[in-house]
Amino acid sequence: MQNRRTQRSGQWHVVSESGQSTAVGRCPIIIGRGPGSTLQVADAMMSRKHALVFVRQGRLYLCDAGSANGTRVNGIRVFERRRLMCGDVFELGTHRFSVIYVASTGGHCCAYRSVASSEVDLSQSLVA
Repeated sequence: MQNRRTQRSGQWHVVSESGQSTAVGRCPIIIGRGPGSTLQVADAMMSRKHALVFVRQGRLYLCDAGSANGTRVNGIRVFERRRLMCGDVFELGTHRFSVIYVASTGGHCCAYRSVASSEVDLSQSLVA
C-alpha cells in the first residue's frame, strides 16, 4: 500500500453502499435527503442537509451540518470538522460511505473497507 503522505496527484471519492462513487472537487459536496443536496439519499434518519465533505489543501474533511441524528466516522460520533483518511467509513442516518483516493493513474491509494462489511476488501485496492 502507498503511504498516505505520498498522495499528491489524484482525487478523493466518497463511495456509497450501492457502489456509487462521487468525486470531491473544488466545491464541497452536500449529503442529505433534501433536493439541494449534491448527493441526495432517501433516508428518513438523514437530515435534509446532513453533512458536508470538502477538500482543503489536498486533505479531505467531513463536517456535520447540524443534523438531528449525528454523524459517525469509523463508528465514533463526531461533532466538529473531522479529517478523513483513505479507507475511513462514515455513517449518516442508516447509510454508510467509504472514502478512497484515486491516483491520477487510476489506481486506488489503499485497501478500503467495503461499506457492506467491516472487512478490508483487498480486491478493490490498486497501487498506482
